[in-house]
Parts: sequence; C-alpha cells; structure tokens
Amino acid sequence: MSLSDFVKKSQNWYTRAGVRAIPQIGLDLTHNVISRAASPFTSGESVYNREWDVLVVLDACRVDMYQEVVGECDSIWSVGGASPEWLANTFRSRDNSDTAYITGNPFSREYRASEFALLDEVWQYGWDNELGTVPAEPITDRGISVAREQAHDRIILHYMQPHYPFIAEEDTIGYIDRSAFGGVNQDTNDDIWTNIKLGEITDIEKIRKAYWNNLRYVFDYVELLLENIDGTVAITADHGNALGEYGIWGHPVGTPIPEVRRVPWDVYHCDDSNEYSPKKWDTQQSTDDVEQRLADLGYVGEK
Repeated sequence: MSLSDFVKKSQNWYTRAGVRAIPQIGLDLTHNVISRAASPFTSGESVYNREWDVLVVLDACRVDMYQEVVGECDSIWSVGGASPEWLANTFRSRDNSDTAYITGNPFSREYRASEFALLDEVWQYGWDNELGTVPAEPITDRGISVAREQAHDRIILHYMQPHYPFIAEEDTIGYIDRSAFGGVNQDTNDDIWTNIKLGEITDIEKIRKAYWNNLRYVFDYVELLLENIDGTVAITADHGNALGEYGIWGHPVGTPIPEVRRVPWDVYHCDDSNEYSPKKWDTQQSTDDVEQRLADLGYVGEK
C-alpha cells in the first residue's frame, strides 16, 4: 500500500468512526511496515511446482476452515497475501500459454487474454449484483465445459468463495460493488473486516459461522466439479484470511502470518461421470456500463 493510499484510507476510517478508528489506523500502519520488511522472506511456493491438470482456487480459504469443513489436507505457503499479489507471483514470471484461467475474480483485468491459452473472465457476465459477487455455479459450469473440450494442458478455476459476501446465509452478509473491486470507490462496498475493525460488527461468532458456511456452499459445487471432470485436480487458495490474529482482520497485501499465507493443498484423481450437463453461459454478454466505469478509472486496458 502506498503512502497516499494509507492516508486516504485512514481519513475515510476517521470520518466514518471518529476516535474509534485511531487504534486501527495505528495497527494498520504497523502491519504495513512489518509486511514490507518481511516480504523478502515469505516468497511462498508456486502452484506450478506441483502436479495437476485442474487447479481449483478457493478465494480466501484458511487451512483450518478447510480441514473442519472438508477434511484433512496438506498445505503450502502461498505466494501472496491478497489476490493481486498471488496473481502477479503466479503468472508474471512464466509463459501461461498452457493454461486456461477461468475466474470470478476481477483482478484478472490486469491481464490480457493473449497471455493465456484461455482467459475466461466469468465476473464479466456471471456477477450477481444483488449478492455482490460471482456465485459458484457459473465457475463450475464453465470449468466442466472447458475441461470436456480437452483443448488445454492446465485449467485453473478461481472461485470467489469463501471470501465475503457470505451468500450461504438467509440474508447475505457483506457486499462488493464490482466497479469498486480492489479499492476504487470502496464506500459502495460492505467490507466485513473493516466493519469489525471499526467496531460496527461485534458478533464475531456469527461472522465466523457465516464464513465457514460460505465454504460449505462453494464446496458443494466443487464436489459436482470433481464428479464431472477428468484428471488430477488440486484444491488450494490464493490466500487465507486473518480473524483477529495479531490484531489483523482480512488479508492485507504482503501479510506474512500463517493464517493468511498458509493455504490448503488437497489432491483428487477424477473420472468424468458425464452425469451433469453444465448450463451454457453467454460469455459475450455485454458489460459496457461496468467496463466504461472501470475504463474511466484507468482499470481497463486492451485484452
């Protein structure tokens, strides 16, 4: 985070919460300094060092929650503490022409389609504005469809869950405005971890339960994927998420703690049952309004 970004965020927090924000502003500054100092020693392991045909990336999935919800698994140290850091450290040092990347994460906007065998930005056409995220269904459908084409050496499916919004609840908790994703106009977002830091949410157990339920929700779709795909499938996360450890909530870029950087690694050997017929999504669906807003803010380049 740049100094100007830190100052802007701190001003927003103070405007929003007054003196209650001061301790969190101090903690935020401390964590940023520690993260910068620790970055040379927390490089992590690239997923490309491992064997897999299909890689399932669960956004912001902690190892302990995966083991509680799914079962025992191995783990690796992630190459990033947040999605853009993971993307950069995963893709920018290699030739990705062997990889189909199917993603619900809008940080893919920093990449060109020509850098991959396929760049399928499901967030462009599968975003649910009421939920404030990309549900798991379109990612699963596109993953199964692309895998059955047998045209790509490697496939990566990047789900948005269990990252908030927590959509498994009767009333969704949290919200992300797609046009504000990644820091622009964040006042339109309902950021769970900032709400906790500023004392606006105090029922931590309710949030933890909703977070865990978000993993249960997405893993139902992952199991559907595993039953309808061929090859070696590895399940991991781009990063984890702190729940108050060392005073940290969320997953700030560069955060070196295990709760953020240690992620699941779970491998399955799959045979396609062909029992599921994935829905056909309009991958060319127009998103001109959102694209224009992103372009106006300098976030959309040539693909």
